[in-house]
Formats: sequence, C-alpha cells, structure tokens
Amino acid sequence: MFYSDDPDIIGTRLAVLIDTMLARLGAKDIEVDYGRFRSLIDKMSRVNEPDGFPHADGFEAASAYKKAAYFFNLFTAIKPIRSVKPINSIPEKLWKEASDHSPPDWLNTYVGFLLIKIGLHGIGYMNCHKEPVTLAEPIHVSLHTMQDMIEAYSDATTIDKFQLTALLIEQICYKVNSFAEYRDRV
Repeated sequence: MFYSDDPDIIGTRLAVLIDTMLARLGAKDIEVDYGRFRSLIDKMSRVNEPDGFPHADGFEAASAYKKAAYFFNLFTAIKPIRSVKPINSIPEKLWKEASDHSPPDWLNTYVGFLLIKIGLHGIGYMNCHKEPVTLAEPIHVSLHTMQDMIEAYSDATTIDKFQLTALLIEQICYKVNSFAEYRDRV
C-alpha cells in the first residue's frame, strides 16, 4: 500500500494521492494539518520496528487487509485533513448525515476509505492455501454503510479497533472479489 521505511517516500505518495483524489472529487480550499500529517507518516514509517505494528507476527507477515486496516485506523484517528468546502461529487446525504460531526472528522473517514480502496485495488498476495490471489475489483460500500462507518470512525481518537477494522475490510474485499475468500467455513 503506502508503507515504506523512508518517511519522505510515504509523505510524497500520500500527499500526491490525497491531492489528486480530492481534486478529482472537486474539492477546493483543502487544509491539511502538517503536524498531524507528519505524525501519520512517522507512524507508518515505523511499522517494522518492535511494537510498530499491531500484529503478533509483525508487519511483513500481516495480510493486505491488516495493513489497510492499520492505515485506515491511523488516518481516521490522526485526522490530517482539517477543513474543506463542500464537495459536489460527495453525496449530499453524507454531508447532511455527517452534520453531527465536524467536517474534518467525517471527511477523514471518507477519504481514508477512498485511500484504502485505491491501495487494495489490484494488490496480489498468496492466500493460506498458497494460491496467488489478485484483488481485481475495487471495493465499494453502500451509502448506508458509509454513513455507518462515518458514525463509527469519525470520533475515533485511537487505533484500538484495528482487528475489527481488518475484519471489516477483508469482508468488503470478499464481497466484490469472492474468489479471494477462504474456502473453509464455520
């Protein structure tokens, strides 16, 4: 996804992605909190350090879903986007429904989801059966699900729900890439 040991590489990748994505959405007058953005980059660049990534076997052994979840939880907890004027391409219902939250809080949830959507699309890995899998279809959720995600993550201040987020992202990926799902059932 967006990880690297080099903070400058992470910062450049994320800045370009966020700027390009928000420009495509029609966003203007975006304010990014540099200190928060730097904090996000610092945490992402330390994933290979002891206790730098919340997975028992470390970053390298973690699935793409866990890496996406960690990024999403960091992004929604740190909230690097501080303000933006309404964006025409974002459904008006989201702007209205999110009115209980300040725009930066819910917008960071929305943008964080779009970033993991970009990061996971086309990613390849070996599944538990040692078979190659590529997530050929981009993930998506319904407007209702996005509203629920905004409600659940907008007020996030920590990343303590990492495992739940990883499960959510994994299931969203399986919804549109059913061939990638584990075959054994409970």
